[in-house]
Amino acid sequence: MSTKRVVMAGMVVFVYTFLYQVAMHNFVLGSMYAENEHLLRMQDQSGAIYALLMFLGFFLMSFGFSYIFAKGYEGKGCLEGIRFGLLIGVTFGVSNALVEYSVFPIPDSWIGAWVIGYLIQWILAGLIVAGIYKPKS
Repeated sequence: MSTKRVVMAGMVVFVYTFLYQVAMHNFVLGSMYAENEHLLRMQDQSGAIYALLMFLGFFLMSFGFSYIFAKGYEGKGCLEGIRFGLLIGVTFGVSNALVEYSVFPIPDSWIGAWVIGYLIQWILAGLIVAGIYKPKS
């Protein structure tokens, strides 16, 4: 396992995940959220601690994702990245969306958007990590 490539992949996935989440939740799903503002934390309650927790979550996801990929690395290129991203997307993204849907009174439209969004997010992250982690030719 190359620690240097794991760290590099983790940093790139961290930036990618942050930008993807901002785009997904603000631009793609923003109008759905606006229709149900009563289910979300109010803007005046969104302080520095929540931003810090969000960044910590993205950090843990990104570096954990990159580390797990490296531990199971088989050298199969892009298809390995797609497979890994799909597995992580289902294991964490889809399952988390289903749990949140069963616990919180969120609209049906959110669950479909989250499932699709998280699958796309993690498949693309898998491609990124596979591209960074590929052996030098």
